[in-house]
Amino acid sequence: MFQQIIDLLIRLGNALTAIANSLFTVQQATEIRDKLALLVVQAEAIVSQPPPITAVLAALSLPSSVLGLSTFAGIVSLTSPVSVDTVISFTVSNGVLQVPATVTIPANQNQANVLITAGNPPSNIDVIVTATLGSQSKSSSVTVQNNP
Repeated sequence: MFQQIIDLLIRLGNALTAIANSLFTVQQATEIRDKLALLVVQAEAIVSQPPPITAVLAALSLPSSVLGLSTFAGIVSLTSPVSVDTVISFTVSNGVLQVPATVTIPANQNQANVLITAGNPPSNIDVIVTATLGSQSKSSSVTVQNNP
């Protein structure tokens, strides 16, 4: 399909050049032809670029349980690296865990660490952490244990 667009642009450029040759001076027609040729080259460059890879959220990995009053790391990952930084946002089901609002997975990487701090609940509690990228989300549950 892209090649058809390029071919159409070339035919259009040739037709416009012929019209320019009959309506304008040689210098004006040459300027028009050169501008059309540049447009075709730019169009070819655009359509020859591979489409960007869309980031797909793969997983949020957390330990199954942690002791209250501790800091621990989780990992958020994409199915494959993408060419731009990817910002992942986070929410928690209970304030006993403090997670960053966002974590950035750097360009050409497929994962990043998420540093999480646990408060000390009066008793063991299950907390769900959710990572979100656009309309995609992944959740993981962690049990925060009371630290006597």
